[in-house]
Amino acid sequence: MLTQKFTYNPLERVNIKGSRHYQTPDGQPLPSVTTVLDALKDKTALFEWRKRVGNEEADRIMRLAAGIGTQVHLHLEKHILEEDRPGGSNLIHQMAESYQKLLLNKVYQM
Repeated sequence: MLTQKFTYNPLERVNIKGSRHYQTPDGQPLPSVTTVLDALKDKTALFEWRKRVGNEEADRIMRLAAGIGTQVHLHLEKHILEEDRPGGSNLIHQMAESYQKLLLNKVYQM
């Protein structure tokens, strides 16, 4: 488990031009990790994939992937907070367990 925990004040989440940011206590908006990564990547392959599978199927797959990501994130957050993890599919539990092992082996050793 975590040997040292830090207390962070909750940050207000705000949208700026359609991108997620977090408002710091001094009023500065900071972009989310997803917003930064989205701005850095080349989207050519994504556009080609969307063309190949069609908009409806691409939207369905993206919603599914986003939902899985949200659930895995929630499982990891509960693990770090030492709270009971929520229910979910076997895939969600397997992914969360994999990330949990990665955290234990890499992050906690820092």
